Amino acid sequence: MRTLGSRWLPAAVVSAVASLAWAAPASAAATTYCVPSTGPQCSGTAEPDIQSALNAAGGDGAKDIIKVAAGTYTGPFFDNSGNPVDLIGSGLGTVLQGGGGASTLRVTEPTTTISSLKVVAANGAIGADSSGTFLHVAVGESAGASGVVGVFLETNGRFEQGVVSLSDSSSTGVDLGGGTLSRSAVTAGSVGVHGLETGTAVDDLIRVTKSNGTGVQLAGA
Repeated sequence: MRTLGSRWLPAAVVSAVASLAWAAPASAAATTYCVPSTGPQCSGTAEPDIQSALNAAGGDGAKDIIKVAAGTYTGPFFDNSGNPVDLIGSGLGTVLQGGGGASTLRVTEPTTTISSLKVVAANGAIGADSSGTFLHVAVGESAGASGVVGVFLETNGRFEQGVVSLSDSSSTGVDLGGGTLSRSAVTAGSVGVHGLETGTAVDDLIRVTKSNGTGVQLAGA
C-alpha cells in the first residue's frame, strides 16, 4: 500500500461533486437512457428507474450512457460484468439509497464509470462496492445505521476525487480489496482505510472520529 498524503482538500472535492455537468464520451453504437424521463436535460430513451436502465443497457454490448435526474432512488442496484455503462447523476441531488443488507450499488464491470451522485449505505451494509470507477461521488450512511462500510474496492476498482463521510462509531470508510483510492477525503468512526489485500491509496485525507480509531489499517493488523 502506498503512503497516504494530505494534499487534497475535501472542500474542493465536494464542489466537484456538486457542480459536475452531465457529460460522457459516447461511441457510435451507444444508447442514452434517461431516468426517470426525457426532457431538456436528457434526450434519449426514458426508463422509470436506475435498475431498469442498467438492465436495458445490457442488451447491446456497447458502453451506454445513463443520465439520472435529481431525486432519491432506493436500491439495491447492480451492474454486472459485461455491461459497461457511464452512469451520470446531477450532483449531490441524485441520491442512491440502500435497502436491506445488500450493497447500495455494486459494479462488477471494470470499464463502468459512476459519477456525480451520492450513495447512501443501509444499516450493516456497503455503500459502493465496485470493480469499476467512481468519480466525483459522495458516500454517506442512512440515519441510525451501524457497521457500515462506505466503499469496498475490488480488483480494478477505483474511487477518485470523492468524499466518504460516515458518523457511526463502528464504521469503516474504505476497504481496499486490490483497488485504488485516489485524491479523496474519507471520514469514518472506527477505521478510515482498511487494506484487505494489495491496494493503493494516494493523496487522500483520512480522518477517524472515534478516540481509539485507526486511520489506516493494513491487512493482518
